[in-house]
Amino acid sequence: MKFYLDGALGSRGARMLAPYADEPTTRGLWVTDPAKVAADAAITLRAGYQPAIHAIGDAANRAALDLLAGAMKKGRPALPPRIEHAQIVTAEDAARFGRLGVVASVQPVHCTSDHSWTPARLGPERVDEAFPWRSFAEGGALLAFGSDAPVEDANPFVSLAAAETRQDPEGNPPGGFLPGQRLTRIEAVRAYTGGNATALGRTKELGTLQKGAVADILWVQAPLGEISPEALRKVKPRRLWVNGMEVALAH
Repeated sequence: MKFYLDGALGSRGARMLAPYADEPTTRGLWVTDPAKVAADAAITLRAGYQPAIHAIGDAANRAALDLLAGAMKKGRPALPPRIEHAQIVTAEDAARFGRLGVVASVQPVHCTSDHSWTPARLGPERVDEAFPWRSFAEGGALLAFGSDAPVEDANPFVSLAAAETRQDPEGNPPGGFLPGQRLTRIEAVRAYTGGNATALGRTKELGTLQKGAVADILWVQAPLGEISPEALRKVKPRRLWVNGMEVALAH
């Protein structure tokens, strides 16, 4: 069950704890009243379903963590709740994801699409809050990767390269945007496979190659562990199986 707390950073709709650096008259907006989301998320958890809360700004992420913490006080849910996007998060709140058992469901390609104007929106005092993937991982949070298609390119190889470099396809910014938050290729692949399976509570059948698992297999003719990020972005699948049945690919 998906809930929307705030808007997007680009339009200054993401809800922030302090005003935007490039527009001090606003702190963004609440798409839905946090009290309403808190009540509905609690109902969702009690019913055995998984809340997925859209939160981009640091205020929205703090509110999402607060309301989920309150909703989970009566016991751990069957499926871990997710915060979708989790783009701008204070260091204090990034550490709470792991402690609370909240999934950081993020889309690495957003970082490489938004890096050119993110510093202007946030200002130098809080730009370090942007896309804190390494902080999530070090805090013990489960990372689950996606694409946010059709807003962004659905190609997972583009996002894998983004997670590893924090650079766009043109190599900008040099050295990567906040390079200390980069992930290794193995970590990124796990987030795209096992991380998603764990978030769905289906670790024995999805995101893994083992007997009894669903045979959803993508085969590529490239040494994924060795090629450069630039080459990774250009990888094309050669064969695809869905539930054990091969699907014809157009090239």
